[in-house]
Amino acid sequence: MAEEMTKAKLIDLAQVERERFMELIQPLSQEQMLQPGVQGVWSVKDIAAHLIAWEERMALWLDQAARGETPAPFDLSTIDQMNEQTYQERKDWPLAKVMADLQRVSVRSAECIRAVSDEDLLTPKRLAWLGQEPLWWLVAANTFWHYPSHARAVRTWLAEASPDPLEYYAYPGPMTNPRRFGHLFDRLPAGVDKLVPVVQGLLVHIYWAERYGLQVPDERKQEVQLRSVVAKRARIRELDGRPLAEPRPLERRLVNNCRDFTVLLCAMLRHQGVPARARCGFGAYFMPEHYEDHWVCEYWRSDEGRWVLVDAQLDELQHDVLRIPFDPLDVPRDQFIVAGQAWQMCRTGQADPDHFGIFDMHGLWFVRGNLIRDMLALNKVEILPWDGDFGFLTESAPPDHELMDRLAAWTTAGNEAFAQMRALYAQDQRLHVPVEWYNT
Repeated sequence: MAEEMTKAKLIDLAQVERERFMELIQPLSQEQMLQPGVQGVWSVKDIAAHLIAWEERMALWLDQAARGETPAPFDLSTIDQMNEQTYQERKDWPLAKVMADLQRVSVRSAECIRAVSDEDLLTPKRLAWLGQEPLWWLVAANTFWHYPSHARAVRTWLAEASPDPLEYYAYPGPMTNPRRFGHLFDRLPAGVDKLVPVVQGLLVHIYWAERYGLQVPDERKQEVQLRSVVAKRARIRELDGRPLAEPRPLERRLVNNCRDFTVLLCAMLRHQGVPARARCGFGAYFMPEHYEDHWVCEYWRSDEGRWVLVDAQLDELQHDVLRIPFDPLDVPRDQFIVAGQAWQMCRTGQADPDHFGIFDMHGLWFVRGNLIRDMLALNKVEILPWDGDFGFLTESAPPDHELMDRLAAWTTAGNEAFAQMRALYAQDQRLHVPVEWYNT
């Protein structure tokens, strides 16, 4: 890639991404700029100060390189501490100063890039302190690779308040946000048909493992307790550090279940800007005359103007064993029953509640639990299938059939009831899960 890069291109790429970031944040009010919680505890102002700090470090390193000096050793393991130090030092800086510095640093960066020789800037292995990489990678990492990752965080935060369901579902929630692993999602192929095999190459279903000839050790069965995509990605990397698009051998796949196939696919689609959401409900294709507890992904197919159900769990083996008569990339609505529809079927006498569940657990109470889980998933909070002991899912919670009827109507209404569903979630604390779940 070194021969394809030039100083002019470096400066231009950095300026383009910086300007895009500025265009994103300039329309925001002062209140929005200072509101914490956009990315961790950071506000938009804090994010801008963070970006400036890293460009300033980069400029210092370029200055040293231009003078033939070797910068002080840099330990990648200290990045989190460095970021925290920057936050503490600059969190009380006036907004006007941060915005002015964002303009100033662009001029400084361009000057420092021009001051370095082409050989030092563009040639791999040229500078011993950079190892195998050319110096321009350091520029990229602190400018046009850095700005987009934080712009995505700002857009994700803004999408949370969007009245448009397609915009809302095109960005991750707390469970599906890849955070520090986002750059790894950048390298994935685009499209549902390409992403489903990627997911299948990373995960193995705990209840199907033996069908593949895999005996899951007891200690690895705990992997199904991982809720967030960040926690899953960290464990996937521990098992096999190769790029995500490379399928793992069975023994190095993450042990998971249907909810996790769904959540990982949702995270990948949202990272690509495709509206996607997890749906909790029941599959009619696992056992005759039975609706099995199950999760699938639902994404917006813009060319057809409809939500499409995708069962990312159904690989070739499962497709054959279960004799699936449909395309898993477009599951018919009578084959996967979203929880709200299942509730309505049971309440109106169209179906026997005892036909809905898993193992020895079944009945209207089970359908109600999945209705709550589906409501949460539609608010981008994808809890584990057995998560409980909060709000509506405590043992002492009243049935609230009338409220469940409303939830069933809203969660089956497509985009039309989005506003009512979001409003109820915001107002009713019984739908709010423990915040520590988002990081586990």
